[in-house]
Amino acid sequence: MKKFALLICAIMLLMSVNPVTAANQPPQPVGDQINLLDGDQTYPADTAFFIAHALIWDTSSPNHPGRLDFKLEVDNHFVNEDLVNHILMRGDDYNTQIIAWLFNFPDGMQGEHTFEGHWIVPCAMALEDGLTDECSNPAAPFEAMYAKAVVTFIAP
Repeated sequence: MKKFALLICAIMLLMSVNPVTAANQPPQPVGDQINLLDGDQTYPADTAFFIAHALIWDTSSPNHPGRLDFKLEVDNHFVNEDLVNHILMRGDDYNTQIIAWLFNFPDGMQGEHTFEGHWIVPCAMALEDGLTDECSNPAAPFEAMYAKAVVTFIAP
């Protein structure tokens, strides 16, 4: 549960990112954020927006084989991220790694669309967190969290 609380903190961190305009800068969020964890919602049609979600873990826990990932589906089709950002936070009593995925939709959308988020962790990590009872392959991808939001884009 602690990891999911950190997930919410990472989302809030991503929401506060201010765009920087420079030729060699990585992609920045466009428009406002649509958060899949908010469930079904409306948004202005033809208006830029972004989706950003993250995974967080304590790097002082055992190192697991496999990788962390976030996949976004729009209307049953996986879309590629615009940016994957790795952040390491160190303190006296913690080492935390955050991986954040950014998906920009600069032209916005029209009508109704289904967005699905898949948070993927190695099976060994899911076993350690109590999300599963067995793990035949410690590196196998395991869907640790899922969220779905139907967004209706309304003409202004």
